[in-house]
Amino acid sequence: MLVETNDGIVLGNSLPLFDEDGNPLSFTMDLISYDAGTEDNNELATHVPGPPFDGMERAPTEGGVIALHPGIAGTADVGAAFGWTEPTATVTVEAIVEMPPMEPEPVEFEVMLTNLTTGVPAQGGQIFSPPILVTHGHGFSIGASGEAASPELTALAETGNNMPVAVLAGGSDAVGGIVAFPAPPDGVVLPGGSVSAMTNDGIVLANSLPLFDEDGNARSFTMDLISYDAGTEDNNELATHVPGPPFGGGERAPTEGGVIAPHPGIAGTADVGATFGWAEPTARVTVAPVGVEMPVEPELPPEPTHMFEMGLAAGLNMISLPLMPAEPYTASSFAAAIGATVVIQLDTAMQQFVGFTADQEGDGFPIEGGKGYIVNVPGGGMVTFTGTAWGNTVEDAAAAPGIQLPSTTWAFVVSGDLLETEAGVSYTVVAKNHRTGEVEQG
Repeated sequence: MLVETNDGIVLGNSLPLFDEDGNPLSFTMDLISYDAGTEDNNELATHVPGPPFDGMERAPTEGGVIALHPGIAGTADVGAAFGWTEPTATVTVEAIVEMPPMEPEPVEFEVMLTNLTTGVPAQGGQIFSPPILVTHGHGFSIGASGEAASPELTALAETGNNMPVAVLAGGSDAVGGIVAFPAPPDGVVLPGGSVSAMTNDGIVLANSLPLFDEDGNARSFTMDLISYDAGTEDNNELATHVPGPPFGGGERAPTEGGVIAPHPGIAGTADVGATFGWAEPTARVTVAPVGVEMPVEPELPPEPTHMFEMGLAAGLNMISLPLMPAEPYTASSFAAAIGATVVIQLDTAMQQFVGFTADQEGDGFPIEGGKGYIVNVPGGGMVTFTGTAWGNTVEDAAAAPGIQLPSTTWAFVVSGDLLETEAGVSYTVVAKNHRTGEVEQG
């Protein structure tokens, strides 16, 4: 209604909201004013309800036919200032269509489970039973540390039968996919999910590993896994209770409490010997999406390679590595690189000097940055080092021990081999400095 009239209206009638194909329409349209024809347009204040008039009376009906409004004549209380030009209004209709959420494209993952235990099968280490893999959302769990093992997980841990867990997963709305590997062709079922066969309820369990990141992108990752004790049997390590080869036991040990916890390992106090033990991690799982282009990490520019020339005097020198080499030096390779016959370092823990001679077998000690080395270079000359800037930090070390010698020669290194030695016989090596007459033996 136009409130400064007594029966003026703005009317938009039968505007189509959909096209012929049923698609929602968005549009803008100008509207004109109409006279409802229910009152006489006398423009008296007592007959116009809008402010500032607030009239409540009705004017005599003028004919009752809807027609275009003639506008304000301005001949009574409603002045010409309340008039208007057409169009009187504009209407805008915008279709707001809620699109159904897009279903994400299914992603196939490749999973590789690696047994990290060592030993000849059936003689040492652990054999894994056929594993089971389940993809799921919130609301499903095979089991976790500190929880009581479910009957399905108990069957898996004690017998290696993964089908009860598969049935449990299949009955959950939160589960998306199940891959239960079958038993070996010879019909032998080893405990696990996957599980260590030479235990009575040891399992390798990875629970709720996220396959997608916060943005919904498929993840590729590798994770080390530890072993758990399902807590359903006593770890008595008796052959009659361990199903894996070479034991083949089928009996159950008394239940020990029913709580999943990290496995204590093999004690080796009964039939299952220590050779069947393992060190953590027990397994490694690698997960990678198939056919999904993974973001490539930008390659960092290589560290610039520098060169440093160092002059060495003929004889003894004290030097340190000015640059970090691409291939770390050992005492052997360092001696060869600079033409040294002797390389000496200080063992800061023992406060003793340790020497290496060029004719000595083996690599010797590592040459590290931030440390000083005494080298004997008979020929002297220039040596060129190549590498990058050192990034290591070196802890403060105690000063080298002071020594008192009657001459300027203070370092003495001897190496050699004893030929045709007899077992059980001790030998003494005597070294004599012919210049000073000093004798050392050991």
